[in-house]
Amino acid sequence: MITITQLTPARVDDANHVVFWSAKQLWIATSGERSWASEIRDLQLSDSQLSDRSRSQHSGRAMSLFQMRATDCAILHTNPRPLQYALELLSRAGESELIMNIPFYWIDQITHRSGTPLYAITGNAPREGDIFGPKRACLIDSATRRLLALPCDAVSIWGADMYYTAGGQLRRIRLPTPYEPKESFSLEGSECLVASGVPPNVRHLDLGRAGVWVFTDEAVVLMSNSTLRTAHRWKASVFRVAVCGRMLFGRGVGPDVEGFDSETGDVCTMRISGGQQARGFDVVAADEGASGSAGLLAVCGPSAGVEFFRWECS
Repeated sequence: MITITQLTPARVDDANHVVFWSAKQLWIATSGERSWASEIRDLQLSDSQLSDRSRSQHSGRAMSLFQMRATDCAILHTNPRPLQYALELLSRAGESELIMNIPFYWIDQITHRSGTPLYAITGNAPREGDIFGPKRACLIDSATRRLLALPCDAVSIWGADMYYTAGGQLRRIRLPTPYEPKESFSLEGSECLVASGVPPNVRHLDLGRAGVWVFTDEAVVLMSNSTLRTAHRWKASVFRVAVCGRMLFGRGVGPDVEGFDSETGDVCTMRISGGQQARGFDVVAADEGASGSAGLLAVCGPSAGVEFFRWECS
């Protein structure tokens, strides 16, 4: 059983995206609907009350915000002007650096090979009118500002391995070690087939204790011992997911964030106030072991600003 407790919301105007650094510290990206600028607020959280630690201004509308826990940094995906998109690297110390302009309207997932300038991105290309274009995946080298488009649906880096899906297959490639930036950016390494029968529309890949989690618009699929099984089907199509230990979360069109306990199969729903569209969300474990048996979810919404939910699995 999953017990959900809704906490007092925090009023943050134009809150679009959120990432946790801990259960007591989070960043919120704010951006007005008609604005071509954004603000990152570094906030302290105590009993659902937020207090500012610092603020920074950034060029471009905030499209998404991703935390790179291994490097103590976050990546801000921005829209500086129509049909132009960029990535900005933000350190917790307050420094910022433009990584490069990128051909992505929407980003599902960004992963990073620690100790290198190599990033893997899964998302969608822009289309005229600033809407979702075709699926796209790539590697970027922030040192040389080069981009390598990949012929796959989704890509993710864990350690020295890169996993990707293409043609209904999940494959793994060992990245060069040590990695050195090169002017002629190419993908080289020993490759192997992990599993076949991967469903279409993959948005996110995650390496868990039970195996590789493959997230699609419609379902959560687990790859374990070279076999695939559907672990959970979302109640509605999702286009943003998050993982916290045993708990998996998905958010699509509407006010709900759905949670799934991968150990028991239990499901929960967290709905923001006003029944309006939920925006960015993030999760953090309450326990230091990050088992995900208990934790905190923050979700941005147009009515209440940022709403908080505690969950506990039993």
